[in-house]
Amino acid sequence: MPHPYQSFKSLLEEYRIEIPILQRDYAQGRSNEKSVRNSFVKHLTKALVHNTPLHLDFVYGDLRENSNVLIPLDGQQRLTTLWLLHWFLAVKEGRLDEVNSLLGKFCYEARAAAMDFCERLLTENFENVPLTDVKAFLIDQPWFDLDWMDNPTVEGMLTMLDAFGQTADLLRPEVQLSQLWEEQLFTFSFTPIDNFGMSDDLYIRMNARGEKLTDFEVFKSQFYITTQQHPQLKTIKERMEKEWVEYLWVYRDPKTYTTDEAFRHLLYFVNRVNYFSTSEREDEKKVPDFLDADYIGETYGKGQEANVDYLMFVLDALPFLQSIEFPCLLSESKSFQSVLKEVIVDKTNAVAHYILLHAALIYKRAHPDVEATDPKLLYFLRITRNLIVNTKDNSPRTWSRSIPSLEAIAQQDDPYAALCDESLTITGFRASQIIEERFKAQLLALHPEYKADLHKMEDHPVLVGFLRNLLLASASVSDLPQIDVATLDFARTKRVFEAYCRIYEGHPEFENVRGDLLLSDLYEETEWRVNWHEEGKQQERYTKHISIFQLAARWVDYGTDDNLEEFLIADEKANVLRLAAENEGELCRVKSAKEQLYLLYVITRRLMRKGVKSFFAKGYRFGWLLENGNKQTIFLEADGKPLMYQSYLKYFQYNRGIFTERSTPPEREAANKRREFLPRLLDWAKG
Repeated sequence: MPHPYQSFKSLLEEYRIEIPILQRDYAQGRSNEKSVRNSFVKHLTKALVHNTPLHLDFVYGDLRENSNVLIPLDGQQRLTTLWLLHWFLAVKEGRLDEVNSLLGKFCYEARAAAMDFCERLLTENFENVPLTDVKAFLIDQPWFDLDWMDNPTVEGMLTMLDAFGQTADLLRPEVQLSQLWEEQLFTFSFTPIDNFGMSDDLYIRMNARGEKLTDFEVFKSQFYITTQQHPQLKTIKERMEKEWVEYLWVYRDPKTYTTDEAFRHLLYFVNRVNYFSTSEREDEKKVPDFLDADYIGETYGKGQEANVDYLMFVLDALPFLQSIEFPCLLSESKSFQSVLKEVIVDKTNAVAHYILLHAALIYKRAHPDVEATDPKLLYFLRITRNLIVNTKDNSPRTWSRSIPSLEAIAQQDDPYAALCDESLTITGFRASQIIEERFKAQLLALHPEYKADLHKMEDHPVLVGFLRNLLLASASVSDLPQIDVATLDFARTKRVFEAYCRIYEGHPEFENVRGDLLLSDLYEETEWRVNWHEEGKQQERYTKHISIFQLAARWVDYGTDDNLEEFLIADEKANVLRLAAENEGELCRVKSAKEQLYLLYVITRRLMRKGVKSFFAKGYRFGWLLENGNKQTIFLEADGKPLMYQSYLKYFQYNRGIFTERSTPPEREAANKRREFLPRLLDWAKG
């Protein structure tokens, strides 16, 4: 009866090992399997250098009836590599004569080239072999048949020997054959299969996946070796082959019948989050390959059982994750399911996707019995979404602060109650957004009936959780702490939000009111230009700017909820009259560039009856030039400099002179018409 734990030597002492003709060729040595080969060699070498026992998983074999011949059904690749490693170390130490009789009990059945090559390796005289160039040395021997190079198994063996020679650690004097021969450092679990017989069908089924070893096969082999000390190794292997495959099946490439890539992408997600959440990493460019064999070994090896447990938890949680329905609104990923798909299928590196997915796992781990439909889970995802989307610097280097903050919130059953606890420290996110989330939690604690409306506001496709400017505009204050949650007029907040939505529905980019905001803080006036706040310059896009909410609030106060144009005209008239009063009753005395542009805009819309786009034909930025020729300003000289406005898209070339097509519509009109615009505008405002 064979012993369940074997070394390569002990197996040869008991059996003759024959690789059957229907087994695949030796694939680990193929030129296109460099990563596979190097990963396995690294594992073997590391164990030898540190003299650390290494278990190489299961080897299954059929025992030929009435003989001591073992036919490997699974494990051929590892056995061949071990045979070559024994030969390499024996040649290195001049001990080939001691081991060749036992190594001779390993052969490739009915593969003449492979059989002959292996026999030559054991019977020829090898002295002073240049191990760093062993492949070239062997090919150059007079007994080497060049036709063998056409045999994939021989070619693979030569390549593997060359890989050994290029591994400096294998040439170190402390790496010795005795570690394998006497100490039996490498072991595997040998399981004979007694009930299959020797049919061709058996071998075909054992090799049904084809000739090439997939990256996933390599990973599983490495992972089983790495986690051999884990008490649930048997469970890991069973789930890796069944449950986890089923969970990931929906994410496979429709052209394939494996979940290899989906698993690797999910593993990358887990490893990346764990790496950045453990300590602050200043240089995000100098990070490991999260799927590299060495990194896997360090992360899931001996003493890292907690990491193995977490990976198992994530894989087991897939059905839970697949049942979550939440409107994430992260760029193209509108739902939680699309976020999950982005991570597993497309291996996205998007920070918001990673944090939101990880947040769901955080809450599930803190509350194992939680259902995917539990409102408190969805509240937690909502808070996480709001924080991460509205934080400018949410790069992985901040995760060591932001992720523990989320974990602290998740410890409480109700995340809103956690936010109301001022003693709970939250870091890693934008400070103003943290204040806003606490404010909303306090509001809901007093008025839980506001929850549906508040969530509707948060899920607006532009706002995505950012309500600060809506709250400030509706309460007519400049800072959120100035609002008392107990006295907030939430009905007014709802009306301002609804007005904002109606403006948005008129045009998602708010182009229909862009000119009416020329007097607001949405536009900044500098020494030589008026410029609207570009996306990227401010944390809030211009579509979230407080000026738009203030416009919506004025519309609410005006009372024409169903007629935006009527309100805009009334608002424009009020502004024209105010500017006239501030300038001795004459609009021509207005000197501010923003105010002059605003008047030119109102003239364009109300006197010339042109559309918004005609005024902003060249963009939403304006520079100005000295007047020249017949192009004279309709305003009095500003500081002795009569100005003409030019709109532009990106860069204003003030040294290029005046371009008629870039001038505002009123400035392009004939001189006699231009002179009448401001008096007519004042009459219009008074009418």
